[in-house]
Amino acid sequence: GQCTTIHRVALREEPEVETHSLSSSLADISLIEFDPNDRLVVWAAARSRVMPKLSTGFFEARSGTVAGYGHGLFRVDLRNDTSSLVWSPSHAEYMTEGLHSINGIMLDKTREHVVWVSSSSACKVWALDVRYKSAKVVVSWSLPSLCDDFGSHMA
Repeated sequence: GQCTTIHRVALREEPEVETHSLSSSLADISLIEFDPNDRLVVWAAARSRVMPKLSTGFFEARSGTVAGYGHGLFRVDLRNDTSSLVWSPSHAEYMTEGLHSINGIMLDKTREHVVWVSSSSACKVWALDVRYKSAKVVVSWSLPSLCDDFGSHMA
């Protein structure tokens, strides 16, 4: 699990490093952002170790080049090394899970319950209300230039 491990460093006189392995639930994790309300919770783009059968079949039927590696928004609790899927750009676009991926996460500075997410494969940016078990879309924008060769740009 090198791609499923989070190293949390507490800067003190003697730095303290804690390793959190999520390899039992996640196949890959990236774009980690600490929750400002709880420093032992992080938001991350990740892919579940268990893919739905439809995604697996869709992926295999296309020689592994079209779908299956997309990332959703996960909430990771570092107290007990657990993760939970909060939202998926594939699901939001009524597509097979794993087709779209998250390539930008930003926490809202003024509204602590809002997380901004971008997906260049879906050509969209969403504002998500994460107070609920399953995040609610507050607003979304279609940005055709988001999927150009330069990727997404979040201010």
